[in-house]
Amino acid sequence: MKQETKKWLGAGLGLALFCLLLFGGLFVSSFHQGNQKEETVSSVSSESKNLFIPSKKAEKEGKKETDSNKIDFARFQETKNEDFSDMARPTKEELEQAQANLGQVESYAVGDLTIPAIDLAMKIFQGTTYEKMLYGATTVLPDSVVGNGNYVLASHNMGVEGKMFTSLHKLKKGDDIYVSTKEGQKFHYRVVTNEVVDFKDTRCLELQGKPVITLITCDSVQATDQRVVVQGELVES
Repeated sequence: MKQETKKWLGAGLGLALFCLLLFGGLFVSSFHQGNQKEETVSSVSSESKNLFIPSKKAEKEGKKETDSNKIDFARFQETKNEDFSDMARPTKEELEQAQANLGQVESYAVGDLTIPAIDLAMKIFQGTTYEKMLYGATTVLPDSVVGNGNYVLASHNMGVEGKMFTSLHKLKKGDDIYVSTKEGQKFHYRVVTNEVVDFKDTRCLELQGKPVITLITCDSVQATDQRVVVQGELVES
């Protein structure tokens, strides 16, 4: 049972972080969650690596042809991470079109993320899928609950300051992060670290012994092995 859990968590984490790439591939170490914290495992299966190879459709066209006006609303009701092995990576134009149509999917969001220091306000969606990441931040770890454990959110770096997670690199220690749920609960976190790490460094996903929030994005819209990781501690709920 533990082996199955470890495999499932590793796969879910890998699929979620895949969305952060606008160019290039990524692989992620598997995780095992003990009684108090998750421990990283260095081995990565060839099957996991294959999940991050761009699909033939992506290589042929160089982008995914979509119409954000035709939204599959049923996909927004799903809360599990998705298999991205056969999906093209999003383009800047696709992200911009999705953002323009955000109002059509706002009702499926589980909450709002607000960071005054970088003038950021965006929707949070439960579970990471290709479509959801076009519209907002998504939860990375399964069964994530804000205010408990490590609440990890991922979003795209669009290359335009103020858009999605592009400006995370500007956050400083002490800056405020607010999360409000659709049920009306409010959570106040305060930034404690902001660093750029190698994509293989997954320590930021471990439990910290106290409630924290972790925000992750690529440090560039170009092919990169680096990730911007911001962590904040819960100070009020």
